[in-house]
Amino acid sequence: FRMARLRAFALLLILCLLAGRSGLSTPALKQKEVQALIELGRLREAIREATGLADATHIDPEDPVQDPAQLKIWKAAMGNVGRAYKQAYMNAVSDGRTPDPVDLREAAEAYLAVWNRGKDASTTYHAINAAALTARAVRDREIDPEGASWARDEAAREIATKILDIHREELLEALTQGEASDDIWTLATCGEAFLVLGLMEDAAQCYGTYAAHASRLSR
Repeated sequence: FRMARLRAFALLLILCLLAGRSGLSTPALKQKEVQALIELGRLREAIREATGLADATHIDPEDPVQDPAQLKIWKAAMGNVGRAYKQAYMNAVSDGRTPDPVDLREAAEAYLAVWNRGKDASTTYHAINAAALTARAVRDREIDPEGASWARDEAAREIATKILDIHREELLEALTQGEASDDIWTLATCGEAFLVLGLMEDAAQCYGTYAAHASRLSR
């Protein structure tokens, strides 16, 4: 299954590159190219391409007035920058190598750039990643005590609390519906937010409902 999946992403990458060389590339295709690079483990290339795509939008994170279409592209591109840096860090951990703390910081900063620009339901994906990465940096501080000074547990908890406030109504509805709920995104996001806050029973309830939903779909 994994080989088939990798072959599919290899083909997707080829198609995207051919489109680019033919002058037919679009931001949407470039996002697919970045996704393929990440899935194929070509993370530094993915970071370069995603950063270039984000820069091309000329979005100023401090300016509240922006072209909605360009803002959407920027959010997705910054999410991919964060995802690639995060994967680089986690790959090192999985392989038994000492991870580069810069990767963790860069991942968190990419996600935070989007979250800090607009803290609403459209950016809680970026927010929960930022919170989880910040909490991870706190736990891994011994790897780079000075470099990890940016990471504060209070900051991670603050983000997690805000996420739960934003999704309060959707979460209550999803938990009430149980396995009939299709809102797996809210369940997963809030479950991770509860983990950041150390509320294990609440996290277990979210993930239990999530698992029941997945089980229902597989029947």
